[in-house]
Amino acid sequence: MRKSGFSLVELLVVVAIIGILSMILVPNVQEHLRRAKITKTKALIESLEVALAAYKNDFRKYPESFNPQFLYSALVEEAKAGYEPESREVRLIRRGDPIWIKEERQSDDRREKVLQMAGVPSSALRAQEDGYVFVDAWNNPLYYISSDVYNPGGRADFRRAQRNTKKFDAPCAYEMRDGKRYRPFNPRSFQIISFGPDETTITPKKSNGGIGSMINGDKVDNDGDGYVDNEDRIRGGSIESNDPDVIAEDDITNFM
Repeated sequence: MRKSGFSLVELLVVVAIIGILSMILVPNVQEHLRRAKITKTKALIESLEVALAAYKNDFRKYPESFNPQFLYSALVEEAKAGYEPESREVRLIRRGDPIWIKEERQSDDRREKVLQMAGVPSSALRAQEDGYVFVDAWNNPLYYISSDVYNPGGRADFRRAQRNTKKFDAPCAYEMRDGKRYRPFNPRSFQIISFGPDETTITPKKSNGGIGSMINGDKVDNDGDGYVDNEDRIRGGSIESNDPDVIAEDDITNFM
């Protein structure tokens, strides 16, 4: 009488099937989760845009730039109709702690180094007091800078600036023309930037679009940060014409 049970061949077949299903399903689940986080972050940025417009209407100016704690206190505590964030949209940072470095990943200081290199004041890199910051779906603070910093006076004509009569070097994102910074995005309002799935942004140089700039489509680690970019977008020129030295990023912003 034959004993009931699975043979070795049958077990190997089952294991193989499970492996194949895992190869198919796991990437799909990860992609779904990534897209969900991107959607969540976009929604938060859109909500903050409305809150910032209301703040400007109340106080005739935008909140102070750079330090995420200042942005939170301005929109939640100072605004006449304070923004009411969900618990998952904010994170508490203690006085003296680094704002841009996660406590559980102290060795990952890419964000802080990039912002420091871009010219963000050192006071915006460390918490001046216990306070909350708005965070994206990857639990990183949102970067905020107003046009009072990158375009004081609300300049509208940038053709003269393009002829090098004015240098663009503020820590923000710029439109590029003929390999030069032509003008900052949102020249009369503000920029909000999430560093996206790879949790960092490009190392700003005068020859690229600065913090938050991005292009579309090549799915290559152009910026050399060890991550392959995902939500790439067009930044001047077609996908086919992208050169190897063009910087690609997956940042999520209020201007692209």
